[in-house]
Amino acid sequence: MSSKKVLWQVDGLRSIQHGGVYGPIAKWYRNNVALTIRLFCSEAFVYEGIVDLTKQLGIGIDAIKYFNIKGRVIIRTEDKEYEFPLKDFRKYARPACEFCKDYSAELADVGLGGIGLENDRNTNCRRSEIR
Repeated sequence: MSSKKVLWQVDGLRSIQHGGVYGPIAKWYRNNVALTIRLFCSEAFVYEGIVDLTKQLGIGIDAIKYFNIKGRVIIRTEDKEYEFPLKDFRKYARPACEFCKDYSAELADVGLGGIGLENDRNTNCRRSEIR
């Protein structure tokens, strides 16, 4: 593959690859995307939300050593841990997340994620033959 691109919306990509979308851009995607990898996901959050959160906590964004969202938002710095309910962070969710129905990365060739698992654990799921 000559060009590396990151796409969050695998369902849109699959529509372009296998649906009735035509034109040079659709042709490019059909000919150049060989593998899709997607996270198991219920929501993605905008960067500005993390910046706002660090301001509320009184820490610099560079101070974050660990950031995880698994039912709760957990942030660790060198010397402190912050934890709060996910519902308090939902206002920073990407608007497209309201419409995405591919929670388990079913449309991707490979799905990855740790939702519902202990920290430092992930599930990897191959959904198609890899050539």
